[in-house]
Amino acid sequence: MNDQGATTAVSPLFARYEPRPPRAPGHACEVGITQATADDVREIAPLFAARQGIAIGLAIQRVENWFAKPLEGETTFLARRESRMVGYGRIGFVHAIPEYAHVPEGWYLTGVVIEPAMRRRGIATALTQHRLRTIAARGAGEAYYFANSINRASIDLHGRLGFEEIARDFQFPGATFGGGGIGILFRINLKEARS
Repeated sequence: MNDQGATTAVSPLFARYEPRPPRAPGHACEVGITQATADDVREIAPLFAARQGIAIGLAIQRVENWFAKPLEGETTFLARRESRMVGYGRIGFVHAIPEYAHVPEGWYLTGVVIEPAMRRRGIATALTQHRLRTIAARGAGEAYYFANSINRASIDLHGRLGFEEIARDFQFPGATFGGGGIGILFRINLKEARS
């Protein structure tokens, strides 16, 4: 967004940034959130393929790997509306990485992705709150998340939930921050967020 408040073009990887007043009653939709299993791969893959801009076959392989070779604590959650999946979000535990000393060890939220037609209805917020409750239930006092600086929709969402920026020009293994943006690392104190 420019200084005058006009919406600017961003990468198709991110939701279009359109700040609006709070939702009118009835605009939000109710969703059920469940933990995904390998049986959900073919339901997740089309949304993952669209988000990443890759072929569906490759998306299926990558999502299958989430379940075949999970990292510690890696969990995927699905948001369903009337039994149809409308989004997903993930968490995982990152151990200290010697060659990335600036990456804090701890629990991370990773990619929340919502079906385009279902965005701006509170689904990403519900998924994020559920993931934070899961991390807190596992005994963690804080959680991290990182984003491309041009992904204003995601940054605003996490900011409303209590995440605070702690590092700019952040690098993470395997992550790229294109489109003219840079990586930003955020942290939330789960004890303060719950009180």
